[in-house]
Amino acid sequence: MNLFQVLAVAVSFAAGTATPPVPPKEYVVKLDLQQGDPRGSRAAGTLEVISRPQLLLAEKQKGWVQFGQAARVYGEEVTLGHRITVTTESLAGGKVRVDGSAEATTLVEGGRHGPVLQTTRTVFRCDVKLGETARVSFGKQGDKETWVDLTVEAPVPESAVNLRFHR
Repeated sequence: MNLFQVLAVAVSFAAGTATPPVPPKEYVVKLDLQQGDPRGSRAAGTLEVISRPQLLLAEKQKGWVQFGQAARVYGEEVTLGHRITVTTESLAGGKVRVDGSAEATTLVEGGRHGPVLQTTRTVFRCDVKLGETARVSFGKQGDKETWVDLTVEAPVPESAVNLRFHR
């Protein structure tokens, strides 16, 4: 056996015994941003769903969603609205830790020199079981309360998605 054959056998042997890397766990984080009366209803007009985005995140990956509108204040473009940032981490007992923040930026009239931007920020940590919903409040804007209901789920395997859409 020449040196090339020995190296080829060694590489084949090493490749056959190496364990493949474990892919990171993934989670779907569903965010349900609402405003109004937390005990109200959409039918009664006392509750408004602002947005219902979903994030697919690998464990310990930071993800965010932002919704609102751009505005010009003193020649500078700013974003008014909401921004929610989350990171997931597996815990014992089938729970998932969600660390994050929720921000709301509004344009407040009547500053001494004109309009003023106001941002409120809530930092949170929730430990939830898969499928369980946690509510995070981030204060009032005027007479309306704003909160996000977040639910963490396991992603649907790609094979199940393919079966669902290719029948």
